[in-house]
Amino acid sequence: MNKSGPSGFTWKSIRLELAETREFPRGSASRAYMLYLPLRPDGTIDEAVLRANPNIAGFRRFWPNEADRVGRVERTESGWALSFQPAPEAGSVSLPIEMNRLLPGDQVTIEKQGQRAWRFRVVDLSLGFDTRS
Repeated sequence: MNKSGPSGFTWKSIRLELAETREFPRGSASRAYMLYLPLRPDGTIDEAVLRANPNIAGFRRFWPNEADRVGRVERTESGWALSFQPAPEAGSVSLPIEMNRLLPGDQVTIEKQGQRAWRFRVVDLSLGFDTRS
């Protein structure tokens, strides 16, 4: 199966782990997100591919002592957000995420509503699939 299309994109599974904090000086592999997005070779999101396949772009959150949570990665007016699915009755829960590139060693910031922002580092990229194959 062809993993990348003519535009050079590849769908990737991107593992983010909690970066160093005061509470976790070495970070925490058990506090993680797995994103699934189309990336260009430079680690940026291929937005045209994402717009053509919005239901594929998603994430899973792994957190100790809590059930895994899933959702979609979405473009917003102010950037990117992780929107949990299904949305709770009170409305959707959407966490802003700051990310420029998603290559191993890069860091992203995820804001929890009403709490501080958490930094995560990209620790792994795995091949996904080409939606045009």
